[in-house]
Formats: sequence, structure tokens, C-alpha cells
Amino acid sequence: LGFDVSVGFRDPKKVSKAINSKWDDLLLTISQKRIKNDKELKALTQKINQFAEGGKLLDTLDLKPGEREVIELLSKKLKVEKGASQLQGLAKKLTTLKSDVGKAIQTGIQAKLMAGIRYEYSRYHSSEEVLRATVTSSVIEEFHKDLILFRTDTLLAATATISKKDLHILQYWREDNFMRTRRWGISLGIGKFKSGGSDFQEIERKITHRSDRHKKVSYQGKGGYEGKGFMGAADRWWGLLDAEMTQFSREIEPRVSEFDFGFQMIYEHNEGRFRKSEKSKLFGLVDRAACWDIIPEEKIDEIGNELWRQLFEDLDKKKRNRQINFRFSLNVSPKAFQKLRLRIQTIIEKFPRQQMKQIAAAMAKVLPYVDAIDGRSNIGVRKRIYTPVWEAFLGRNENEFFPSLFNSTKVTEFVGKTRGILLELNQVDAADFEGRYMLHKGPVGTVGDIVEKNSIIGSQWQSFSDGLHTLTQAISTNSGRDYDELIQDIFISIKRIWSTSYGVWACGAYLLGLAGNDPVIMQHIDRQLEIEFLNDNNEVHTIFFQRQ
Repeated sequence: LGFDVSVGFRDPKKVSKAINSKWDDLLLTISQKRIKNDKELKALTQKINQFAEGGKLLDTLDLKPGEREVIELLSKKLKVEKGASQLQGLAKKLTTLKSDVGKAIQTGIQAKLMAGIRYEYSRYHSSEEVLRATVTSSVIEEFHKDLILFRTDTLLAATATISKKDLHILQYWREDNFMRTRRWGISLGIGKFKSGGSDFQEIERKITHRSDRHKKVSYQGKGGYEGKGFMGAADRWWGLLDAEMTQFSREIEPRVSEFDFGFQMIYEHNEGRFRKSEKSKLFGLVDRAACWDIIPEEKIDEIGNELWRQLFEDLDKKKRNRQINFRFSLNVSPKAFQKLRLRIQTIIEKFPRQQMKQIAAAMAKVLPYVDAIDGRSNIGVRKRIYTPVWEAFLGRNENEFFPSLFNSTKVTEFVGKTRGILLELNQVDAADFEGRYMLHKGPVGTVGDIVEKNSIIGSQWQSFSDGLHTLTQAISTNSGRDYDELIQDIFISIKRIWSTSYGVWACGAYLLGLAGNDPVIMQHIDRQLEIEFLNDNNEVHTIFFQRQ
């Protein structure tokens, strides 16, 4: 099932704001990131309009560094001819395209843009059945119709009343496979430039039945996001809850305590044009690997420089970029979770403030890397100085650890509190960086920016905690509640934290923090980074890191 949204919206202004945000992203990408944020973009477009109205020539203008290059790039991408009327043509093209975006939402003429807003749902079921038995002619005569139609239930039930001499089941099993998939999202395209993404949820079950009606079940629930940016960039992440029975159920209906549980988190980042000059971005990705303990923290610089050499040192001088794919994975095996389970249950039930502090430490650890700021480029320092920041966010009082929603006013207040905490720790550079949010709602990666984009992360952590608690309780009490309903409820609660990339990274860091470098547990938590890139001959090369 899939359908396009082609009706009006209750609040068109909100939808228009979302689409305009995609429009700004498009122009920022076309400018090849020479403009840092939407405020600078707005200032430049206003300047273009003013100069165009005054009939000025591009060559005569006094522009800031980089602005002339951006104007030339926009002109080239939007097919505006150079010459005396270049500015007028560019201003007209920008105005027309921006107007088209607004009209498509406000007036309901949505055929082109709204085609990118989709919701898809699919459900799949397959079944395989095998029956081997020895039967007498009288049994064949009695159950002839059932055998022809392969209705095995009546034949299996008859084994209770018919002697083995007349009916003997040699082998029987039935396997049912169920899969449900949901996807929803929005996309925007102008010419060959497209941007968009979709959240997704997949639930897969496999149930194997025995002749005595006992079952063996496996369950996988996956939730995450996949998005495609401009110029070939793409990000995809998800978390997975895995529940599997290794033996058939002791009773006819399984119990949750009979399942082995594991978790997996994946983050994929694909760059269509990773530039040789973007060394800081590469170090940021290496920093991500250290956050999940794929590489040692103390080797970030060494590994970052070696990767840069392998990826770019032999790059053809005519080229400035490569196509590179990064795939990070963290796999908490059933053996690891079995050892973590009692820790999780004890902390949630008896030490909720300690749990909040562990979550705050994980959120601090995975804050985005920022070059030249020690409080952001050094994981140890970052974790130390930002843990109290996230404690202030999550634990506003003794009885409320996870705020449900942060509005813009609260974000500004929280940024002020963040600066105060960092200044008390003598982290002036980090405090100044965070304070820039209040000047122009940026830059990307400040605490204010993260809270603004993840305004419900408090309730997501609460949901995650509730899901873990329900799971650990069900196992320890051997709960008799319907296993299918219970596991699905647990998955729905836990998966909310995986809806954002920041949540996925923090969730992985939190589970690693619970392990506490215990070698017995850590040997059952697999961490990997796989880097694929094309060389100058378009041959695929792979660089692989793994810790266990």
C-alpha cells in the first residue's frame, strides 16, 4: 500500500516552513558550502535583489570573500547567462523558484512538490508446511478431503484418538513468516538536485510449529531513517531489536523469558563527492568511530591522518573529491545483553538518577566533533564538560528526569545555562561556540541546535527506559503475558530513541557505558567500521576496523 498526499493541510504555514527549509538546503548545497547557514544565505539573496534593482554589474560590486563565487555558482546551476543582466536574471530566477515553492503549498497546487510527501505500508505473509506420516486405508478414507486440501490440523488432532498403528506422524513442521513495513517522509527536487528522506519501521516474525503445537519464534524489529541529500550525499541509520528462541517453547505458547535478546545499531554515511580539503569532516567521522569504541580514543589523530593519506594522497590531481561510503555498526549480542540485563533492571528500579547521569554522559560523548575547540575535538574532555550540561537538561528536578518537550524559549534558556556551566569549567572556547546559537540560531552542532532539532529527546529516552524496564521485568518474572504483544510493545517503546542520528549514537554509547569496559561483556559486543571508496580506475577498495 502506498499513497501520495494530495489534499490540503490544516496549517499550511508549517508545511511551507518545512519546504522552505529544504529550499534553503538546496541553495546552500549548490553554493558548495561557501555559505555557512541560512542567515548568511538570506543576507546574500537580499543583496542580490538590491543590486539587481539598482542595475549594477557584478564586476563592479564590493562583496565579501566567497560571495562572488557563490553568485557565479548559483548562476551556473540555475542557468543564468553572464553579462550586464546577470544579477537581474539571477534575482528573477531565485524569486520565481521560491515563489513556486510557496504557491505549491499555500494555494493547493501541489502536484509536483506534494508528490514527494508519501506514506507507504506493506504486509507480507508466507507459510511452508511439511507432513510425513504412515496411515492405513481407513484413515485415508476418513480424512480424504482434509488430505487433498492439506488441512493438517484435523489430522494432527486425530493422533490423540487414533492408534499409532493406523496413524503415525513421522515428521511435521510449519513455518509462518510475517513482515510489516511502514515508511513515511518528504522530498524536494529541482532539476537534478534532490533532497529528502523517510522514517521507516520494519517488523519481521518467523514462527515454527511442531506437531504438538509448541512453537519456536524469532522476531526482529527495526526502526530508523534514510535520507538523500544533494550532490550524492546520503545518511541512513537504524536500531534493531532481535529476539530469538533457540529451543521450542516449554508450553504451547512461548514466554518472553524463553527468548534471547540482542541489539544492533547501524549508521551509514555516503559521500558522492568527499573533497580532499575536508580533512576536518574525515576526523569527525573517525571521532564517531571512537565514540562506539571501534578505535581507541587516543589513536584518533593517528588513524585520521593515515585514512586521509590512503583516501586522498594518490588522488588524481585533476580530481578534488572521491565517492566514499562509511558504515558504523554496534552489535550487542544476546550473551552481552544477558550479562547487562540485571544491571539495567537494578539501575532503573533503584538508582534512576544514576541512570539519568549515564544517559547524560552518553549524550555528551557523542556530541559532534568541532575542530580547534578542545571541548569538542577531544572525547575525554567533551564527555567531562558536557555531562553536567545534559544532566541539567534531563534532570530538572528530583522527580522529573526526562523533559517531554522543549520549545524555542526553553532552548534559549538552556543555551544560557550551558554557557554558564562551561564557563565555570574554564571552557571559554566551548562556551563561546555554544553562545553563537543565540546570535543566529546556529551553527549546526551546538547544543541549542541539537535540542531544537531533538525537542522530544527527553520523552524518547523515557520511552527507551520504559521499554528496557518492561523487557527486563518480563524476563525476571517469567511473565505469562502474550509474548507477541509484549515484544511488540517493548520494540515500539525502545525504537523511539532511534528516530534521530543523535539518538542512535547516544544509545550505542549508553549501552557501552553500562558494560563499563568489563572484558567479559565487551568480548560479546562487536564494533565495526567499514569504509568503501572508488579509486581513480573506479575500482572498489575497502578499509575495515573491528573490535570485539
